[in-house]
Amino acid sequence: MDLFFARLKEYMINNDSFEEIDRVGYYHTLEQQKENLHELLSDCNTYDFSFEFDRTGDVDSYYSPGKIIINLYDKSKIDDSYADWERQLNHFYTVDFGIEERYWGYCTCQDTDEGFNYVHRCCGNGCDWVAPKLSVTKHQVLTHGSFNGIERDLWKLQEQWTDNQEESDKREKEAQIKYIQDQIDTLNKKKEALL
Repeated sequence: MDLFFARLKEYMINNDSFEEIDRVGYYHTLEQQKENLHELLSDCNTYDFSFEFDRTGDVDSYYSPGKIIINLYDKSKIDDSYADWERQLNHFYTVDFGIEERYWGYCTCQDTDEGFNYVHRCCGNGCDWVAPKLSVTKHQVLTHGSFNGIERDLWKLQEQWTDNQEESDKREKEAQIKYIQDQIDTLNKKKEALL
């Protein structure tokens, strides 16, 4: 088993966040996509990596129960003098979980049908069900940076934005007043024509 899948399985088993979602379904759905994951698997064999589970949207979201973020780290910077963010590469991956509703027909399975499962009360073949689906995305970080200057410099920039916003608001009001005045003038001309 690949290092990536072995560590992912361990992470999903030991992480309480996965108790509420179909970890087995998502794990095996990802494993079925293995032939499309060459770049991800190669990176995970080349670099250190970690997993982070992130709930997207509502905690109980049915359609998007969350995603796994796969962070990559430079192996040559493993001593204590480097923080994780200093070791992190300029790209990472996400595995976004979703569902695919398969409306194959209302379940009418009986315990005498072939493959009937008493726990699920269904044969699991030809009935409506919700299948796990996912997408894997590579994200490229183009730059890391912070504001170049002191706080006072930022205050000046914020004041300029405020001035620009006030100017924009003033132009918008003037345009609205002109539009209303044009309508009044047009209506007055129509009124005079009727008299």
